[in-house]
Amino acid sequence: MTNYKWLTMTLCLALFQVGCDKPHETAAVASSSVANATVLPVAPANRVSAKPSLPVTVVAARQQVNVSEVTRVDLALKTSLSTGRFDVRITPDVGLVVVSGELEQQLTISNAEVLPMSLELRADQPGKYYVNIEVVSPEQVEGLNRRTLAVVVIAGRDGTKTLSADSKAEPKKHVLPAQETVQ
Repeated sequence: MTNYKWLTMTLCLALFQVGCDKPHETAAVASSSVANATVLPVAPANRVSAKPSLPVTVVAARQQVNVSEVTRVDLALKTSLSTGRFDVRITPDVGLVVVSGELEQQLTISNAEVLPMSLELRADQPGKYYVNIEVVSPEQVEGLNRRTLAVVVIAGRDGTKTLSADSKAEPKKHVLPAQETVQ
């Protein structure tokens, strides 16, 4: 085992020396391994790598629909931009049926803070569904020009339970004797 350690350490030192003392020889060694390397392209100057941050939100992120009935759902978007255009793609969850409305739209911003959209949906089973909204602005810098939002659609009765601070059963009380210590 110790011979293996000495052999490995000697080999590492020899390679280190070749790299430091003889740069003309390391170029020959490096060129043979670089010949098979892949060169990655550099991103164009106008691209920005960042979290998608298009300034747009959904006005009402939670909607209620009746089971087996066609219900109108308002998907209004709110933005701080004063001009521009949004390409919007709407994708409902499996279980939600779109009765009327456009799933792909182009919205033009003209000094309007709220951009209204609406769909008529039907859910055949009670439950919680999502309507996903992908918003893309072609005028913004690529990488910062998109946002994905979701609207929660509750079909039937609201299944969420509220927590209560009042307990139905009184907890049992145990009184223990006080204990004192002197130091």
